Amino acid sequence: MKRIISVLCLLAALAVLLSVLPAAAETLFTTDDFEMLCWAQDENGDLLIGGMSKRPLGRLICVDATGRLRWSLVNELEDADWYSGIVPCGNGRYMALHNEGFSRQREWLEVIEDGQVIRSIRLPDEQAFSLYPAEGGVLLLTGGAIDATHLTKWSYDGEQLWRLDFGKGYRFEEVLTLEEGYLGIGYHIPNHDSAGDAAVCLIDKEGRWVEEYFPKKDSQWVDAAIHSGSLYLVGQTEHEQRFKGIVAANTSAEGMEPVIYTPYAQQSLTPFSLLPTDGGFLVAGFLWNRRFPTALTLTRFDAECRVVDNVTCPMEGMHAISDCRLFMQNGQAFALVCGTVKDTFQFTTRLVRLPVDEGAAR
Repeated sequence: MKRIISVLCLLAALAVLLSVLPAAAETLFTTDDFEMLCWAQDENGDLLIGGMSKRPLGRLICVDATGRLRWSLVNELEDADWYSGIVPCGNGRYMALHNEGFSRQREWLEVIEDGQVIRSIRLPDEQAFSLYPAEGGVLLLTGGAIDATHLTKWSYDGEQLWRLDFGKGYRFEEVLTLEEGYLGIGYHIPNHDSAGDAAVCLIDKEGRWVEEYFPKKDSQWVDAAIHSGSLYLVGQTEHEQRFKGIVAANTSAEGMEPVIYTPYAQQSLTPFSLLPTDGGFLVAGFLWNRRFPTALTLTRFDAECRVVDNVTCPMEGMHAISDCRLFMQNGQAFALVCGTVKDTFQFTTRLVRLPVDEGAAR
């Protein structure tokens, strides 16, 4: 990690190529009336999807990469509830973050096996946002974007091992496990007047703050991955009359001048997810052009953050895409896509096979 964080952060552009023809994505699984809020992939390749149905009602779904449903869990609480975090623990067990609010604010860590809750641990009375994997347990982020933020580590048995108080304003979209500790990827909101500053925070394995890297004003990192000795980051920045441009970084690339581009003057490009591939990485996002986004834009970068090619994948029947998460299985790219349905405007979540493989975009 010292080699990674000691080099310059390369900021490069995502140039959107309008001449690229749309390519179809194959839908393998669909669940209607369901908003995806979290996901994970276990050691067997099965996908765990957490979120809420209308009312709202918390729900977890387990499907394999072919779209076959393994189990579905609805664990109804007294008030509106939802799942906002899921982490595989091995041997068919998972830990999930189950939230209850609006009239009350309560959270639980749940141990789940074969689609059943076998243990429930009530958390302290502070808003819990997300759950991440860690060595021998999970990391839990609590607090608000402006309120005090805390990161706690819990064992698989439900014991709190340590707690780190950040002060105010940190939110992590991703936490990566390193030999030195944990790398929090997200943004920092120092005050109510700030749009947020991108931040990467290193925390050691005992829960002590080490350092913050790659700050960038009026921006945020939304996803990250470590692959072949490189830390890849993708985010967005407010740029040129509030239009959002994409920010991509490879911290192992040296001697490159930082640059940022927006795709076009009248369009905003919003990234969702990053996936390492052979010789670079793939980014999924969407373009805003005075219309709701109904198609994914998939762009492949080389290792130096240069655009190689891209493809547009329409999501048939969707009124607007709200989230997308990429993963690779057996050299083939897949995505979990969440959005609203035309006419009803209810949420739907799909598992799709993308027209992109590990080596090239087709």
